[in-house]
Amino acid sequence: MGTHKLQPQIRLGAIFGLCRGSYWRVNDYCTYGMGSIFYMVIFMKPEEAAQDIRNKARAYGDAKAQRVYLEEFRKSKKALLMKDALQMGYEAANAQEREAYADPEYHTLLKGLAAAIAQEETLRWEIEASRLDIEIWRTKEATNRMQDRAHQ
Repeated sequence: MGTHKLQPQIRLGAIFGLCRGSYWRVNDYCTYGMGSIFYMVIFMKPEEAAQDIRNKARAYGDAKAQRVYLEEFRKSKKALLMKDALQMGYEAANAQEREAYADPEYHTLLKGLAAAIAQEETLRWEIEASRLDIEIWRTKEATNRMQDRAHQ
């Protein structure tokens, strides 16, 4: 399979942008053996990924609380708008509901709810990505240990 000598091919800064998250560090870009297999040697600090999760936990909690509040407030707002429609002379419940759904204040509330959901989901998936990075690192470390034992 050739020699085990690592031969750097390009500068580190040129490929650093390929790594997601600030806790991934590119050590080198190398060819292995006869140059037919290319790979990157990447080091990750799982402590930094865990800290990233801790840093986003509060913001995620706040975003979720805001989303739940707006979902519940939407029901109250609808009831208030239906009450206003009753005072404007709409006797039937379906007419009151139609007026409530058509009200610009209700539309503003829905836009706020959409923004709250977007913020919550963004944070949730950023946290999940950090968790997956830790799992990937753990798997690679286990693979490296197994390969080291096989070569002893």
